[in-house]
Amino acid sequence: MVKEEKKRPAVRFKGFEDDWEQRKFGEIADYKKGPFGSSLKKEIFVPEGPATVKIYEQQNAINKDWHLSRYFITSEYANRLSNFKTHAGDIIVSCAGTIGEIYELPKDSEPGIINQALMRVRVNKTLVTNDLYKILFENMIGEFSEKRSNGSAIKNIPPLADLKPMATYIPSKDEQGCVGNFFGNLDHLITLHQRKLDQVKTMKKYFLQNMFPSEGETVPKIRFKGFTGDWEQRKFGEIADYKKGPFGSALKKDLFVPEGSDTVKIYEQQNAINKDWHLARYFITSEYASRLSGFETHAGDIIVSCAGTIGEIYELPKDAEPGIINQALMRVRVNETLVIKDLYKILFANMIGAFSEKMSNGSAIKNIPPFADLKPMITLIPSRDEQVCVANFFVNLEARITLHQRKVDQLQTLKKFMLQNLFV
Repeated sequence: MVKEEKKRPAVRFKGFEDDWEQRKFGEIADYKKGPFGSSLKKEIFVPEGPATVKIYEQQNAINKDWHLSRYFITSEYANRLSNFKTHAGDIIVSCAGTIGEIYELPKDSEPGIINQALMRVRVNKTLVTNDLYKILFENMIGEFSEKRSNGSAIKNIPPLADLKPMATYIPSKDEQGCVGNFFGNLDHLITLHQRKLDQVKTMKKYFLQNMFPSEGETVPKIRFKGFTGDWEQRKFGEIADYKKGPFGSALKKDLFVPEGSDTVKIYEQQNAINKDWHLARYFITSEYASRLSGFETHAGDIIVSCAGTIGEIYELPKDAEPGIINQALMRVRVNETLVIKDLYKILFANMIGAFSEKMSNGSAIKNIPPFADLKPMITLIPSRDEQVCVANFFVNLEARITLHQRKVDQLQTLKKFMLQNLFV
């Protein structure tokens, strides 16, 4: 017996019970890929003027901003490319760079010509609303990409010959309105919290640049009231002790044993990256751990990832169990007679940032200097009381960042759940 295909979503708004209708993507919208690159060569571009037409590029779709403009052509030449014209209400989709980004041109957007890296979509509004179409299209891209790239996050858009006959399900116009509004409100909330998160991150960056002395200076530009003295020069080798994990041969997989009452956990870079001491994959016997006692780590130690996502810093909390660091970690024990841990973590992160920028020509890739370079590096530290004020300020700022990030993550999880359950 052939199993009947499901035509209703698992979750619905009250009052809707009818089956969703099967349609092809070729029925619910018209698609147009941009012209061949030879039609929009650089020598054809002209300065912006009263008789020019803008070229829409993938940056407009990716950044969700129609104002972005780099290239223009004459109105006369644009007439020859009228099939590739786009205007308010059209949906443009990036087909190069960050593929699959979708953007509906708003009412106040100016007409233009799409380039070869865009696809224009005009929705058949007698069948489906723009808002619902965008969700259906995103879902289709997600499923198609997952099949084509073995679960990778890289998006792919099917060729038009494959896209147009693809089936999708759409509800009544009233239900479309409810579903579209729900996701519109959810996206607005996500954008709102993401904006707050970005603002606090920008604030943190500003204060990191101004609440610590610049190169060649001994006092910061911004200080808490009551503090006036110069900051004291110290070497990183004075303010902390550093230990890299053992060679890989000391922790080969054949040495690992199942977790038990007489085992010791191995701390890995995932603990530093995810800021979570509970994560545990590998264990060794207590007897073997005693041979590696020089690499032991415990509550209060700071661990730093030296592989994968390099430079992630994590202080093991009071309830963390002791363990042995692996070859991809560095253990740091702060000299708390000179500097408090919360301030040390900021100084260390600043040092990694400055060192990485010099070593990688401004790239965002982090690098940790070798011990021979790290230990003699100079940093500046204030009085104990000022250390506490500065550190507390950044701890509170970090808590706000974590709060907004958690909210964004929760909303993204909710959106993912509803996308899976509000559609057939």
